[in-house]
Parts: sequence; structure tokens; C-alpha cells
Amino acid sequence: MQGIERIIARVEADAESEIESILAEAKAEAGRIEEEYRAQGEALRGSLLAQAEQAAFLRRDRLVGKARAEGKRKLLAQRQRMVDEAYLAVGEKLCALPRQEAVEIMAALLCDASTAEGDEVMFSSADREQIGAEVVERVNAAGKYTVLSEKTHPFRGGFILSAGKVEINCTVEALIRLEKERSAAAVAKILFR
Repeated sequence: MQGIERIIARVEADAESEIESILAEAKAEAGRIEEEYRAQGEALRGSLLAQAEQAAFLRRDRLVGKARAEGKRKLLAQRQRMVDEAYLAVGEKLCALPRQEAVEIMAALLCDASTAEGDEVMFSSADREQIGAEVVERVNAAGKYTVLSEKTHPFRGGFILSAGKVEINCTVEALIRLEKERSAAAVAKILFR
């Protein structure tokens, strides 16, 4: 039996040696696979971090651009308000002119606007009472022959000239609006040098 025991011992030793060899190969393969996946994980981590940084920079750039655009929009709106206020101030000054100056300006405007004999001029109720008759007298003296209307309109100053079926709006509001359309860019340039 000693022969069989030696054969069994040898087979066991060979098997043990083969098991150790297989285990060593498996450990080496497992280490190689682990290192490969670790490297892939690091590469993926680096790639994801780069993508996240890029996305963060793009988002920051968009937010900065949006904030700048909003700032410009607010600045333009504020500048527009200032231009509007300048024209409102001009309108207020026109309405607050001394009586004689107002008569001269309205008479000159009415002479320019009047087209035919018998045009009817309508003032606001306050202007009709204060300067209406004198303005019409001056225009008539210049040979335009207008009629002071009994009707009044609720505007701040100026007049509306009715020439047949056509009305010519020479109210302060209309004159300021027309002047604003014509000169707003120049006014803004002066205000915001």
C-alpha cells in the first residue's frame, strides 16, 4: 500500500501545486482586472469632472451674460424715463409761460396752422378764458381770420384747430410728442455723454 499512498500523496501534491498555481494566476488576473477598472474609473472620474467644470463655466457665462443684458435693459429703461421726464418738464414750462409769452407763441402757432378763413380754434377751458380771445385777435390782425370756439377740450395747453372736416392738433402734448419723435436721440446724447 505504500505504493498507492505515494501515488496518492504525489497526486495530492501535484493537485495542491496546481491549485496554488491556479490561485496565483487568479489573484494576478484579479489584480490586473482591478487595476484596469481602477484606471477606467479614474479616467471616467476625470472625464466627468471635466464635463462638470465645462458645464459650470458655461452656466456661469450664461448667467453673467443674462445679468449684463438685464443691467443694460434697466439702464436703457432708466435713460428712457429720464428723456421722458425732460420732455414732460418742457411741457410743464410751456404751460407755465407768462401770459404775454403764451399769447405770442400760441398766435404764431395758430398763424402757421390756419389754412382758411373761418377756421375754428378750440382751447382748454383755462386757456380759453385767459388768452383765447387775445390769440384770435392777433391771428385775425395778421389776416388769417379764425373763430374762437365755444367748445373747450381737456388738455393742458395749446389748441386744436378745426378747418372744416380736418382737425389740426397743436396741443402741448401733441407738440411735445412730435418733437420727441424728432429729437429724442439728440436729447439722449446730450443727457448721457
